[in-house]
Amino acid sequence: MRYAGGSLTIEAALIFSTILLLLLLVMGTGIDLYEEVRQEAVSIMEEEKQDTIKMFYRWNMLRETLTDANSL
Repeated sequence: MRYAGGSLTIEAALIFSTILLLLLLVMGTGIDLYEEVRQEAVSIMEEEKQDTIKMFYRWNMLRETLTDANSL
């Protein structure tokens, strides 16, 4: 029986390099997505924060105004 010992080594090298390339592509995409999310988080943090208490009282005043107008 004849055995070719080198063919499995070549096939394994091709499969390994393909898997390694796929992993590098996935890692590159993950790093790009991380950078995008990080930039978005920085822009959100830089936005002016809303004063929720002031908004609450404004909404209450608007609601009272509208209910008073409907009762006329």
